[in-house]
Amino acid sequence: RSLLVLAALVAAVGAQVVFDKTWRDQKLSEIPRLVALHAPFTPFLDDAAQTVNPSAIPALAANAKALGVNTIWIVGGMGQFDTMSVAERQVVAEQWVQSGHEHGLYVIVHVTSTVQADAITLAQHAAKIGADAIACLPPYYELPPSFDQLFAFLRPIAKAAGTLPMYYYHLPAMTHYNPSIFDMLSAALTELPSLIGVRQRHDGLVQVHPGVQSVPYHALRAGAEAAGIRPGLGSWRRPCRGLLRSDVPAYARRICPR
Repeated sequence: RSLLVLAALVAAVGAQVVFDKTWRDQKLSEIPRLVALHAPFTPFLDDAAQTVNPSAIPALAANAKALGVNTIWIVGGMGQFDTMSVAERQVVAEQWVQSGHEHGLYVIVHVTSTVQADAITLAQHAAKIGADAIACLPPYYELPPSFDQLFAFLRPIAKAAGTLPMYYYHLPAMTHYNPSIFDMLSAALTELPSLIGVRQRHDGLVQVHPGVQSVPYHALRAGAEAAGIRPGLGSWRRPCRGLLRSDVPAYARRICPR
C-alpha cells in the first residue's frame, strides 16, 4: 500500500507543468503568426427564456473563417458572459472549440467570473474540451489593491487550466482597474508564469506596447468586430439601451429601441 501511495506521489510530481522558456516558446508558436481576432456574439433563441442556441455556432465558425478570421475569443464582453450561467458558458465553449477547430481557428475561452470558484470550473472545463487558451479579467467589483492580490485571484484559475496558457484581459473602461501593464507583465513572469499575453480594448496601446516588447508576451489589440465583421445568428440577450442601431447586428435589432 505504501509503495502504491509513493508511486502516486511520484506520478503527481512528474505531471506538474513546468512553465519555462520551452513551454512559453511552444505556446507562443501555436498562435497564428498574424492574428485576425473575432469576439463573436453568443447566439440565443428568440424565446421567452432567450435560451442559448449552440446549433448556430457551426455557421458562425464557418462564416468567421470565410471572412479571414483565425482566432476566436469566446464568451467575453461581446459574448455577454455576464448574462450567462456557468452551464450555458460551458455549452457554448464546447461547441465553439469543436466548430472552431474544424475550421482551423485558435480558440480562446474567456472564463472571467467575480466568483473565483466559477472561473476555476470554467478553466478546468476549457482544458478538458481542448481549448487553445483561456482568458480572464481581473476582479472587477472589489478591485485588487496590489499585484499580489491580483495574482492571488488569477493563479488558481490559471492552475485549473493545466497546460493551457492564459491571456490577461485589460478592459479598464469597464473594470475601472488600470494598472501599469508593463509592471504587471514583468511581475507575472515569476508570479503567474502561464500568462502569455494580454488583450487590450483600451486606447492606451502605447501602455501595452513597451511591456510586450520588453518581456516575452503576445498582445491582442483589436477584434474583428471593430472592422464590421459580425458573423452571427440568434438573438441578443442584453438590453440594447445606449447602443446605436448600427452597433448591433441585424438579427438583434428587432428587440432594440428604435
